[in-house]
Amino acid sequence: MKILIIGTGAQGSIIATEMVKSPEVSEIRLSDIDLGKTKRLAERLKSEKVHTHRVDANKIDDITRAAENVNVIVNTTTWNAQFNLNIMKVALNVGAYYQDLASYPPEQLALSDRWKNPG
Repeated sequence: MKILIIGTGAQGSIIATEMVKSPEVSEIRLSDIDLGKTKRLAERLKSEKVHTHRVDANKIDDITRAAENVNVIVNTTTWNAQFNLNIMKVALNVGAYYQDLASYPPEQLALSDRWKNPG
């Protein structure tokens, strides 16, 4: 399983620390607007599974590039409606599962039918 974690602060770093231990996880893509932060986390994790990406969650193209061929996208960004919607839409477009730790329910729930249709 390939996982993209967007946001490498407190939540993202703990999730990455646990996911790197899982034999089911073949790749973890750490991403954040602060590439230095992702690289420091990658150095601490010391795993060949880990790769770093600079992603601006305001930019769909940034998210899409990092999300290519992933199975799961984990959103650990700050509580920002635009970030959440962008990341969620990319997850839908690439066919990845979506885990959100920074949800913004009204707008996200409006996409409910789009999630039901592809299964």
